[in-house]
Amino acid sequence: MLKTAHKILTGIIIALGVLHVLVTFHNYDSFSIRGLWFASAGVAIILAGFLNIVLLRDALQRYGCLNALHKARMLPLR
Repeated sequence: MLKTAHKILTGIIIALGVLHVLVTFHNYDSFSIRGLWFASAGVAIILAGFLNIVLLRDALQRYGCLNALHKARMLPLR
């Protein structure tokens, strides 16, 4: 059940990242550094979602990278 919830939340994270990038075109009429910054935050959210997909893989646990990925996800919060 926990893996199913993790998959659903991962999909929601990726969808929110895509929505964030799409809102960029609505909020910024011309190409600017602020618009690029806003869009890059959406791309970062999408990449965080893909990192969760990688985390779901069982092969990752066999190679001992699970702790490294958890630390990488917590890094921006510090």
